[in-house]
Amino acid sequence: MKKLFVSLLLPSVCLWCAACSSPNQAAAAQTSSPSQADLVALQSDGVNWGASTEDGFYFINPIVRKDGSCNLMYADYKSEQVVYLCSQANCTHDSASCTSYLMPTLGGVLPERVGDKIILFYKNSFWSEEGEEPARVETINFDGSERQTIHTFRPEETPYTTMVTDGQNIYFVLETVQKDSSVRKNLAKLDTLTGDLELLQEMSVENSEYIWGCCGEDLIVYQSEMQDDSCIYQLSRWNFRSDYRDVICTWKSGDSFPILYENSLALKGDDGYFHLLDLNENTDFTFTQYTTPEPCYSNIVFADSEGIVIRELTPTSANTSSARFFSLTKDGKTTDFSLVMDDDGDKHIFRPVYTLNDHEYLVYAGDELKTNFMTDPDGTSQFVQIPCPLFSIMSKNDFYSSIDTQRLMQYHSNK
Repeated sequence: MKKLFVSLLLPSVCLWCAACSSPNQAAAAQTSSPSQADLVALQSDGVNWGASTEDGFYFINPIVRKDGSCNLMYADYKSEQVVYLCSQANCTHDSASCTSYLMPTLGGVLPERVGDKIILFYKNSFWSEEGEEPARVETINFDGSERQTIHTFRPEETPYTTMVTDGQNIYFVLETVQKDSSVRKNLAKLDTLTGDLELLQEMSVENSEYIWGCCGEDLIVYQSEMQDDSCIYQLSRWNFRSDYRDVICTWKSGDSFPILYENSLALKGDDGYFHLLDLNENTDFTFTQYTTPEPCYSNIVFADSEGIVIRELTPTSANTSSARFFSLTKDGKTTDFSLVMDDDGDKHIFRPVYTLNDHEYLVYAGDELKTNFMTDPDGTSQFVQIPCPLFSIMSKNDFYSSIDTQRLMQYHSNK
């Protein structure tokens, strides 16, 4: 990994403030005017788990009915209960009269929090076929009421998943298929108050350029380029308003990929150590307590301002390996990390989804199998088990110490 320390240690030409370092600060940014607010990522590590407010978390129920409909769920932080986003007594939650009822497009629905609204971003599939429902955007109140469509995209337009907001506008990459079948990519801005869409800077199709996240007023942008039969990757900090770019790091095929969470970027350096860059404070911390032993391979699976979690793979045969996990913290500790789940033999860590406050995370803790009656296209019916996500609230200290003190949020039937 090549780290450009010169750019990291020079004063920024933009204001690097901490709006992307905690939900409380993010909430403040979202309630400020767009001209004052810094950008806030609407995804965690590029994954749309759902939408978080100060009081709860909104996510899509993976159980889908025969007609393709599903529901928007709400996990309440105070009661630690997961319910349908519906307040109607005796509601069956299976029709449009229910505020939790959704009919997704082929690309699915992304719940996002922007200002004092929940945004439902209905995506289409890339290279969508003729007749496919186009992408669209709806807004709802936090209680699910007053749903309205604010924008419908043209059939040839496909929005990318990773998005950021300034508290009113959503910024994302929009791919448009031209009449000659060529593709154009632009940074786009959608005003969630008016529904107006504006195309801003053009982005590279050839170099697979897209948004990774944000910090302050800047986007963190990823791109790749083929050089001498090898792929070179790059992350840069881009103030799209002034079009100023500053390269953060580059790496090549086979290297460990960096991890970006809020304003913390973790990577493996050429010195063999893992590093944690604070993009807000403009600092670089080196975890000298760990180096990858031979013949193992190690990579970062989670990182934030508290530390990093790494996976170490030890070859057991020509085609297999065993995995161990470690947490590395800034106080020099290395801890065996056992907060893992098994997915058909592949191990994954319990993953922080959102930072709730200075002391706690909302954590994805695996899935619970729920039985659902499904009817296949040929008319046959059967009971199938659907994995539904489990979320918990967990202390940051306990997470890095690998102490399982999580408070699991319980699914509650409110029919």
